[in-house]
Order: sequence, then C-alpha cells, then structure tokens
Amino acid sequence: MKQEQVRWGNKRFVLYSTNDNTRRHLSGLMDRMDSPGNLKHIALVPQQKRCFVLMVPRQRQVAAQFAPVFEWLPTTLHSG
Repeated sequence: MKQEQVRWGNKRFVLYSTNDNTRRHLSGLMDRMDSPGNLKHIALVPQQKRCFVLMVPRQRQVAAQFAPVFEWLPTTLHSG
C-alpha cells in the first residue's frame, strides 16, 4: 500500500492507496471540494462497492459538506 502526505484545504491528510486508480478517485474528490470541511476519514473498498465516511456532524453543515461526497460515490464505486 502506498502512503502519501497531502494537503486538502488547510488540513493535512495521509492518502493510502493500493493502485493509481484508487489514488486518482480520491484525488478527484479533493478536486471537487476546496476543503474537507468536517470530513475526517474516507475509505474506499471498490471490490465490495463500499465507502466509509467519517464526518463530524455540525448543525446546518452536514448536507452541504456531504453532497459532493454523495455525488462522487456512484462513479467511483462503479468504475472499480
């Protein structure tokens, strides 16, 4: 598994990926969103068509911050 330090907005994340396709999909989400907002962790499991999202819910912010993730998921999971 490859490990890479990335900056997303004003936060640092560790991006783990097993292949370039997964890395490209995760980078695509970062391109869609200027900042991760309250997102803390995202894990893709394409073989199982699953994604795990850890977000700190803040009143009146969840819908706006989760919408880009929700729109990104179908193309990511279907492409494997």
